[in-house]
Amino acid sequence: MIFSRGVLAGDGEPGEGKYFASPNQAITMYDFGGVSFRAKIKVLGTDSPKYKKFEGKLFETTVGRLLFNSVLPSDFDYINEEITQKKPHGDLPH
Repeated sequence: MIFSRGVLAGDGEPGEGKYFASPNQAITMYDFGGVSFRAKIKVLGTDSPKYKKFEGKLFETTVGRLLFNSVLPSDFDYINEEITQKKPHGDLPH
């Protein structure tokens, strides 16, 4: 597993600034309490079509976004933005 401490200990959400080798690794760490739902983390995308726009490089996201995207069809692009009441659909295809 790949981990790092945040820039300043105690800043932000638990697990903020950690690096993960895959989305599944980040979700597993969330399951064990090592990172919070909203912590900004860095993740390497897999070879799934969902992550093609990241070209195999690290991207910043949250576990919440990883979980949200995991229930979408695999051919949907990864949605890496906040979904709010004002913008409930984000970039979901219509």
